Amino acid sequence: MSEQSDAPTAADALPPGFYERVAPFLQLCGMGCLQFFSRPHDPLPQEITDLTGLDLAGTRMITAINSNDMLARQLLEEPELFYVYLLVGCLVLDGPLAVPVLRFLEQSMQLDAEQTDAIRAHLLPFGETFVELVGRFAAHDDEEAQEDLHLLRLQIEGAFARLADTLQTTELPDNAPAAPADAEEEDDWDEDAEDDEADEDDEPIFEIRFREEQLHMLRLAVTLARVLPTISELPFAQAVAQLSGCTPAAIVSLNARLREADDTAPTQMSWHDVALLYQSTQVLAMALVSNVLDVLRWEEHLSEEPPAEAPAAPADTAADDPEAALTPAERFVRRQEIICMMITGFVECVQEHFADEPRLDELRQEMTDLADLL
Repeated sequence: MSEQSDAPTAADALPPGFYERVAPFLQLCGMGCLQFFSRPHDPLPQEITDLTGLDLAGTRMITAINSNDMLARQLLEEPELFYVYLLVGCLVLDGPLAVPVLRFLEQSMQLDAEQTDAIRAHLLPFGETFVELVGRFAAHDDEEAQEDLHLLRLQIEGAFARLADTLQTTELPDNAPAAPADAEEEDDWDEDAEDDEADEDDEPIFEIRFREEQLHMLRLAVTLARVLPTISELPFAQAVAQLSGCTPAAIVSLNARLREADDTAPTQMSWHDVALLYQSTQVLAMALVSNVLDVLRWEEHLSEEPPAEAPAAPADTAADDPEAALTPAERFVRRQEIICMMITGFVECVQEHFADEPRLDELRQEMTDLADLL
């Protein structure tokens, strides 16, 4: 069948800057869908995939959209699948899986529960309107196509109504060890703590002065290593929890110190700190380049911390700065490149300073094995 001459075009659907306006919802929707479809053997995701064809691979393709052009291609080539993606995302964010998604935002963006609830409350109504708009675009004002989409929506919503309670959520671990149940356990815990303090691996062995953007990257890496296994059941995410350098105790300790650190003084690190940062920074790099989780884009939209890139040039010099003319999507890609370059520099620094440390070889092998899971 030939295309209708009056069918909407990309130019009609996407005015300049349209992607930037819908990006916050798209990214929240993407986080929900990634959380949802990382459970392919659960009854509800399996039924949605059987019903619509949308699965984890398709979700990752759509979450890679980061510009007007990419969004236009999605709308023109697979509008029905995009419609399903948006609808499923809205339903996920209105159900039990919203808890780990919002908790991740709290941890990675250093927001509180009230702020993340406000984000969801603001974006969900917008998302529901966007779903309707995409549905009309996909149907091209064809009544039969509109009825088909409406029937599909009823089937999807019916599946969620029947099976949403089967979705399993995982709570994030607490920041501190649980309080002992009785005095005897408390004594044992105190003895263990004293042993840990005496551990030579906790003594400072390395000192380095980080720039503020490097500290920001390290904070993000440590947070991601902590929360990623709790919000995704992907093999890669679950394997992060098994990395020998990314222990809960090391994460809690270093995370607290990184929040207080600044670029005015060197940061002292123990072997535990070095091992944690060596592995967690590489986890962040793998997550960025593989789109395991679109952490960076959410950070770009929500974080109040300074971005990990050079500050904007003054107005009188912006014309001479090639980066000043970059689009938001291009600046995002550039920022991703800068963070990966910082990670590469840090990893090489560790490998140079600890070239004779046998345990570094073990950490490196663990990262090689982790990369194989992508």
